[in-house]
Amino acid sequence: GSTLFSHTLAASQKFNYITNLIARFWKAPLVAMELQKSLKITSGNVDTQPGHQYQSTFGATSGISQPHEFGFFWNSCIPYGEASHFVEKDAFSERHLNKTKRHLNAICRFSEKPFFVKNAIAGINVHVLKRVIPSARFLIILREPDKIAQSILRAREKLFGDKAAWWSLMPATTSLIREKKPLPEEQVVCQVRDIYNTIFQGLEDVNSRCAVVEYESFCAEPAEIVGKLLSFLNVEPELLELSKKIPTSFQASRHIYIEKDEYSKILQAIDELEITEVLQKIRSRFNVLDI
Repeated sequence: GSTLFSHTLAASQKFNYITNLIARFWKAPLVAMELQKSLKITSGNVDTQPGHQYQSTFGATSGISQPHEFGFFWNSCIPYGEASHFVEKDAFSERHLNKTKRHLNAICRFSEKPFFVKNAIAGINVHVLKRVIPSARFLIILREPDKIAQSILRAREKLFGDKAAWWSLMPATTSLIREKKPLPEEQVVCQVRDIYNTIFQGLEDVNSRCAVVEYESFCAEPAEIVGKLLSFLNVEPELLELSKKIPTSFQASRHIYIEKDEYSKILQAIDELEITEVLQKIRSRFNVLDI
């Protein structure tokens, strides 16, 4: 969901972001941004191959001007361990934070357009982003938990051939989840719940600078949602222009890609593990950009 959303922000041509080209030069992103500019590679051309627009594989995009998560950069900024991607506040030295702040401020100043970051490790460590970019605004994308959980379970099987193998973000509770919840279907639901809960806790004190997008609403009216996001950022949305650059709608997948018994176990875990309560807490606390 977040990858499709970042594709759409790129296509609007209203945002600055890290492209696949820039990410190749993650140690010198400003040099890469100047190179991209000199080569007249326009941000927002989501793909050069007809029929491949807005496509990705487990979050990875193709095409040099498409959005990239900038993983190597964020991995160098956030010193997470083997057991969790979440890092406590006291793990960061002021020198380390200042270096990260200088890099991000330089990237943000490269263009007058708002700069967006889409990186899962940065997202779960929002307390770091708040410190290095005090004026940052945050967007939480909410999606039906069964769809996220089945995507993670499917990725486990497809990438590792084993649905018991962990994939994607490791919240601080990962070791406890593995110990207490041996069923993979329960693990992925706990994973989703605790990631959302960590993000909520990290943003509680900046609720005026945080907004929420419901994935299904975004798919129904993408230009409308992007326009509301721009307004939230105090940028003129120009809805007519957006409607010419962004598809009228997207098909929100409702398919079940896993075995029926696996899906039933996910639904049961959702009922038992209070993930719905976490999502409702987020909706109640923050501004929902709805259609």
